[in-house]
Amino acid sequence: MRRASAILDGLMVAEALRRGTITKDEVATFPYKNVVTRSFGQKRGVKPDVKVVPAQLDDVYVLCSDGLTGMVSEDTICKVIEKSQDLQRATQQLIDWANAMGGTDNVTCVLIRICE
Repeated sequence: MRRASAILDGLMVAEALRRGTITKDEVATFPYKNVVTRSFGQKRGVKPDVKVVPAQLDDVYVLCSDGLTGMVSEDTICKVIEKSQDLQRATQQLIDWANAMGGTDNVTCVLIRICE
């Protein structure tokens, strides 16, 4: 499976990573990791970050909240998806895993597979 890094733009942690004031290893413990610096509706003229990634057959896109990524590592998320052909089951497994790890936030997860 091809793996793309998580998109954190619009959060203070992403800006700190970009500036080099923290490392990727420090993201999990960054005290302001949930602080939103940019969002729609916050003010006029918000410019979203857009990244074009050409889709390939069998790619799986993960759309989720920090309720999942705060509890379940990227490696674990990938392993669950790789082991399952049933995305509905994989989605439920990821939500259950996040809750089992403490579930300290709302957990949202949507998995999308590119098919013919």
